[in-house]
Amino acid sequence: MKSRSFIYSSIFVLLTFCPYFAIGQIEVYRSYEHYQDASNKETYKSITLSSFSNNFILRDFQGNKYKIPCNNIWGYTNERKILYKVRNHRGKSLKVEIINNRIVLYSDLRDDTLIFDNMILPGKKLFVYFSTSLQDTIFPLSTQKLLEKYNLNDDEKIKLESLRNIERLKKKNSKTGEFHKIEEIFN
Repeated sequence: MKSRSFIYSSIFVLLTFCPYFAIGQIEVYRSYEHYQDASNKETYKSITLSSFSNNFILRDFQGNKYKIPCNNIWGYTNERKILYKVRNHRGKSLKVEIINNRIVLYSDLRDDTLIFDNMILPGKKLFVYFSTSLQDTIFPLSTQKLLEKYNLNDDEKIKLESLRNIERLKKKNSKTGEFHKIEEIFN
């Protein structure tokens, strides 16, 4: 009887304290070099963008808050290990979708809700950006910018133009989950 009550009390204690150990952590990077340095990670419990200033609010695991200017953060990895790169001094963060040896793709899912008189049509719109590497400048994805930044051969230019014509430049292949332009040009 005592062993059964000990087991139940152990399970109760485990279930009570388990959520505290299951909390993810956010890694914050001050620069690209800081991101590359695996031995010097800054970890926090949460990161949010301040509503009225150009600051990130970082909360550590003891509950302390720190205000850090957006200019001082290069990027961060959320609790699901998804990398976000800070695009500008206002803290606009873009999700890193793909990194390969030729291109880095970023995405930003924005609210695209339409309101007509008494009708609301909820929606989201995907904006795609690119850079030649993680430490380079980020540009909105367009055929013109891709042609400016890359020395594409004639075959790649034809493929790029065909993707633009069939409106697949910024879309993912529903079967493979890869962006069409990665499959066709930058693989």
